[in-house]
Amino acid sequence: MGFIEGVKSGYVNCFNITGRASQSEYYIFILWITCLFILPVGVEAASFYFVPQTDFDAQIQVLNLAFGLMWAIAAHVIPFLTLQVRRVHDAGYSRGWVLAMILLWGAAVAVNIVWPGAGTPSLRLAAVLGAMGATVVTAGLSKLPTRSST
Repeated sequence: MGFIEGVKSGYVNCFNITGRASQSEYYIFILWITCLFILPVGVEAASFYFVPQTDFDAQIQVLNLAFGLMWAIAAHVIPFLTLQVRRVHDAGYSRGWVLAMILLWGAAVAVNIVWPGAGTPSLRLAAVLGAMGATVVTAGLSKLPTRSST
């Protein structure tokens, strides 16, 4: 599967959680999302070096660009999750791993953003580390080759 076909497949199957996703489709779409994520971070980082600190209009324009690109990233959450579900299913594992990842990220967001004063710093750190761990485990399951049904 080529790069264009992999990205196109990720968007076409955006709401399909019943099928399967090959390793190439998974990695191509993850590469695409990673490139989209690096762009706003790079723009923001470059603004500190190339935009004078006294030019507030230019800084606001750069922040608006980065903010718009971050919305583009947020729009890719559903395609990423459905692709993750299809890839984990194709590898022969339960879709519950993806559900656990979603629930842990939801807890991390709730503890850190929605109710920032609700927990101790160690609880907030534990929530984020748990969510990151679930993401790594789910990505690791997705990396495994497809199980043969014997």
